[in-house]
Amino acid sequence: MCVLGDGATNQGAFHEALNLAALFRLPIVSIIENNQFSFCTAVDSHSRYRQCLAPRAEAYDMAWNVIEDGSDLLLLREQLAPVLQRARLRQGPTLVEIATYRFYGFTLGDANSKKYRTPEEIQWHRDHRDPVFRWEKKLLEEDLLPPRGRQQNPEDLSPTGHGRRNRICRNESSPHSG
Repeated sequence: MCVLGDGATNQGAFHEALNLAALFRLPIVSIIENNQFSFCTAVDSHSRYRQCLAPRAEAYDMAWNVIEDGSDLLLLREQLAPVLQRARLRQGPTLVEIATYRFYGFTLGDANSKKYRTPEEIQWHRDHRDPVFRWEKKLLEEDLLPPRGRQQNPEDLSPTGHGRRNRICRNESSPHSG
């Protein structure tokens, strides 16, 4: 598996790697983490592929996929499973683009990140697309995580407990999900 940012898709080495992976039908999954900015340059300013970068794989006769919401961990797991299985079965390379969001500047030196994104935009993504808070909410809904402020029972966190805390990792249905 290879993980790269959206800006790296404009590098020659990226295209060379795709070409060789396709030529030799290598079982490689390349993941584009598309946070819409290459350092501080918006995707639509550095690429003619405005909405989606993964179709670049077509030039190399490669399979490709787009995951629209990279902040949904269960969706990621569900949509990556067949891609990873394809690699395990040695059916050639796949390029996957995952739409995500970067809350901070690209580096510590990127102090101007609020100049190319508004504070309101950043706050909206924090409120609606923060994967940590979305995952916590899911675990609370499934009664797999004690609410904040409640004393944690060490047995609740034990993998040898009554088993429901492992259900989500085994992709079993929850008795709470309708």
